[in-house]
Parts: sequence; structure tokens; C-alpha cells
Amino acid sequence: MWKFSFNVNASTLFHPFTKSEEQFDVSPYRAWVRYKNKQFEVRAGLQKVDFGVAILLRPLQWFNQINPRDPLQLTNGVYAVLGRYYFLNNANIWLWGLYGNKLQRGFDVDPTAPKTLEYGGRFQHPVGKGELAIFYHHRTADPNRTAPALIFAGTVPENRFAIDGKWDVGVGLWFETSYIRKSEPVENITNQTLLNVGTDYTFGVGNGLGVTFEHLFFNLNEKAFVFNQNFNVSALNLNYPLSFYDRLSVVTSVTWEAKQTAFFVNYEHQFKKSRVT
Repeated sequence: MWKFSFNVNASTLFHPFTKSEEQFDVSPYRAWVRYKNKQFEVRAGLQKVDFGVAILLRPLQWFNQINPRDPLQLTNGVYAVLGRYYFLNNANIWLWGLYGNKLQRGFDVDPTAPKTLEYGGRFQHPVGKGELAIFYHHRTADPNRTAPALIFAGTVPENRFAIDGKWDVGVGLWFETSYIRKSEPVENITNQTLLNVGTDYTFGVGNGLGVTFEHLFFNLNEKAFVFNQNFNVSALNLNYPLSFYDRLSVVTSVTWEAKQTAFFVNYEHQFKKSRVT
């Protein structure tokens, strides 16, 4: 199986009565091939790689830029080879390798160094009424592209370790945490710790009011596990289906240290699709 799709952008800027400027851009959005059987699949090319249990504030957003407010969940892909094996007890293991990706993604403090190999994996296993997963990823970071004023020359190897879990105990409960360490000191971005805890529940109000709440703890420090430069963000999502085709959602967040609040309202309508046979 294969898939190929593009991003197409066009714009025109008018200067009244004199001239106009046109811009047209076509870039690949997805371009991959896949082999699959009952328990195993491997996919290679420009693709979306996504995992983790958090919804709004995501420590494990390692390979994409998905905005939780975007109903289409659009994101740039990464050039990767991804293999997945599914055991009969619903456990699964993922292994991946990435090359040629240089954009910042998710909570990346600095971008990946160009033309460097990234690799890692994930193992997930059922635990009670939920699942638990562990993660590892290695990449080479380029701090100078983000903060050229840093007194540091060259790129820095970086290792990421993470764990997440989710359970259904009447309400949905989950946590998602990651620890990122650079192999050489790069001031306060040497160590990064992120922890998300969240819950969701659908109340029997009208067509069903879905409520999701998450809190993110984020720490940067030159020393490992020293928590004196902390950031805390809370986010709340209310989701209500007005009809089978219409949905209203509200997302609000608070950054506690900066005392900043954000508020977003989204209305979504799905058009009926007719098919001619």
C-alpha cells in the first residue's frame, strides 16, 4: 500500500493600479509505502508518527505539531521508517528511525541538527483496565539555531525517556511524562522534565457534554532533577455535539507563572457526502 499527498498554497498581493505579486508553493504532505500483515507492519517515507495518551498538553509530542484546537488535526510529517508489531495479548512494540528532519516539533526547545539520524522505540502492555507504555528516543540537537548567544560550539546528542499510562475507572485517568537530557551542558536547557496528568468524563446533559482537564508541569535546568525553574499550565476542553453533523467546543488554558489566560471557541460542521455509483 502507498500514499502520496501535497500541501498547495497560493496567494496574490495587489498594489492598486500598478502591479500584483503572486506566490505559489507545492510541498509534499505525505509520501509513504507500507507492508502489513495480521500482526506486523512497516511504513517508510514522509508520514505522521504520533503516540501518547495526553490530549491538550502533550509531553510526548515528539514528531508532530498537532494543535489540539484544530478539528482536522493537521501536521507536517517526518521522514521515517516505522515498524510495529502487535502481540496477541494487545501488547505492542514500535521501532523507528528518522533522517532529514530539522523542524522544531511539539515541546522541542531546540531543533534537530540537519542530516542526522534519530532512532528509538516504544513498548506498550495492558495493565489492569488500562495500558502502560515506555519510550526511548535519541537525536542530535542544534542549540545554536535557537539561541546563538549560547557559549557552545556544535551539536549535542540528546536522549529522551518517557512513560505514560491510561485507565478507565468510571472516568478516564492518565499521566504522561518525559525526561530529556543533553549529553553536554547547554545552560538551562541541558535537562527538561515534563509531566502531564489528566482526566475526562462525559456528562449526561443533552446530547452529552464531554469535559477534559489536563495540567502540565514543565521544568528546565542545567542540573538533573533540580526543580527551581518551573512552569505550570492548566487546560480545559468542553465538547458538545449539537447534532450528528454539528459540534461546538471550547478550549481554555492558564499559564500560572505568567498569569496568562487563553480562550478558544470552535464550531465544526460536517457536510453530507453524496456518492454517485
